[in-house]
Amino acid sequence: MPTELVSFTRTLNRLGIEPDTDDAAHALALLRAVSAEVSAKTHRDFPTADTFYEDVIDAKGLDTVILKHAPVADLLSVNRVYTDGTNETIDTPSRYEWDGVMSWTHPLAAGVTIGDTTLEVSDSTGMAQGDHMLIADDEVVRITNVAGTTITFAPAARFTNAAGAVYHVSGSVSWYLDDAERGKVRLAPGRRLLRFIYRVAGGTVPLDLQEAVLDYVESEWTAQGRSAGLTSYSTGDDSENYDVMLSGNPPPRAARTLARYWRRVRNGVV
Repeated sequence: MPTELVSFTRTLNRLGIEPDTDDAAHALALLRAVSAEVSAKTHRDFPTADTFYEDVIDAKGLDTVILKHAPVADLLSVNRVYTDGTNETIDTPSRYEWDGVMSWTHPLAAGVTIGDTTLEVSDSTGMAQGDHMLIADDEVVRITNVAGTTITFAPAARFTNAAGAVYHVSGSVSWYLDDAERGKVRLAPGRRLLRFIYRVAGGTVPLDLQEAVLDYVESEWTAQGRSAGLTSYSTGDDSENYDVMLSGNPPPRAARTLARYWRRVRNGVV
């Protein structure tokens, strides 16, 4: 994970501290202590480079799971894990695997490219907000708006589809990434042990979590009267070290944000 979850410059601005001072050095040590504590409290890493993760989660009785690392840039596959150790991929649902819900097929009136969030169809019969589409044969997206033959969907397309290609729409689906920022995945009922393989973009820390870190740092700095004479921080060649006890406890507003990112490790093998 990054040594600091928020830029040092933003931290100094929040605390009203000038750079290249003793207080700035102490603030950096506190920022690093708080960053490590936030990662520990939420059970999440925040990698500096694109990183692929694999979580195995017992999803019995759950319709939602939260992946350990976030935000999720790309959920690559979901697999059912059997007791003999074998896997069955369920990341490419076809029209026959959509829980028996009526589905429709339509040709695309215009092509779909990577990054698109809208598409044109020749006929939108049977399509409604909240339904799911299967495009490019292995990509499931959620319809967010239907305006005539213009369909808006999320998340953005990961593959390309030529005009005239056939796609499916249904009111039910095996799984979909509901909230990439939090790593929240919705599941069809009846799943149990599942393996999720996904990518987290490097250097990405959710904005609300950055604000929580700044609140946390400011609270500790103010409450404990940090000063240039403080001697409990490590400095010089040992400036990477910190006393985790210096991080204290997050203030209420920050604690509420951390709770939203907390990952229940006990229901997964990570």
